Amino acid sequence: MNSDINSPLVSILIPTYNQTIFLKKTLISALEQDYPNFEIVICDDSTTTDVRLLVEQYQTKYKNIKYYHNGGPLGGRGVINFQKCFEVCSGDYISYLCHDDIYMPNKVSVMINYLLNDDNIKLVTSYRKIIDLVDRVRPDLPITQPFYNETKRVSGKEIGKYILKNLANVIGEPTTTLFRKVDIEGKIIDYMGYEMGCLIDVGVWLKLLASGDLIYIREPLSCFRIHPGQNSWNRDLAVRGMIDWYKLITLSYNEQLFISDEDYKAAICSWVGSIRLSFPQAVIAFLENKDLYTELMGYYNEAIESINKG
Repeated sequence: MNSDINSPLVSILIPTYNQTIFLKKTLISALEQDYPNFEIVICDDSTTTDVRLLVEQYQTKYKNIKYYHNGGPLGGRGVINFQKCFEVCSGDYISYLCHDDIYMPNKVSVMINYLLNDDNIKLVTSYRKIIDLVDRVRPDLPITQPFYNETKRVSGKEIGKYILKNLANVIGEPTTTLFRKVDIEGKIIDYMGYEMGCLIDVGVWLKLLASGDLIYIREPLSCFRIHPGQNSWNRDLAVRGMIDWYKLITLSYNEQLFISDEDYKAAICSWVGSIRLSFPQAVIAFLENKDLYTELMGYYNEAIESINKG
């Protein structure tokens, strides 16, 4: 990377935790960006020294790598570490990179041009490929299939409504996007005062889309790795995710943001249907945090009451 002071600084943020199997490839994909001015910020929740030792091998050569060890997990299953990355970075533009994912070399350079040329564009994302633990490209999942067949600009309000009505993160994981730091008000992990427990990315996307438009790029600019050890396979985390969806829907509706009365009812009905489908007794029995399930059922009863009121 050759620093270019005429190009705005982009912060590539990598939250890490006790994992170096994929981190080397992740870090290399960040270092190989063809954009001329970026820093890599690694905030490490690890309880071991493995991540630090790996990063130090690269810091001797690449002075744009900043490493912060948190002394162990900061809390919230990585949520607080996500916030720390945002707080300690210096860039005007933010691009998260999950510690097992991969960037294409032109990811940042392609995306930033849209933000530089139009202040009303608040978020840029792209199609992403699915890879497995040995880097083989896998078939798309329903949620990762190309949302559009071409690169296009989309109304933030319209895509926000779609996300809430369908409980679908069609924008992508944190790795897929680029946005301006200044466009995030308050804590990045909060949505209207509510601290996200799982769907941090969706909360961020909605905050940005509330005030501007989305650019969707059809070209794949990142790879999302799926493997058995990742957080998304955790049952308790799935419950937290459903609680987050309920809060995103109700908070948005209360502020008359994205969804109308009719949209709200459709979104709540979708949410109730997902609860019934996703949490049968067989799944509940394996939950570690029964209090979390009790909280979910409280919101479920609220939702049923809201539907019955018409």
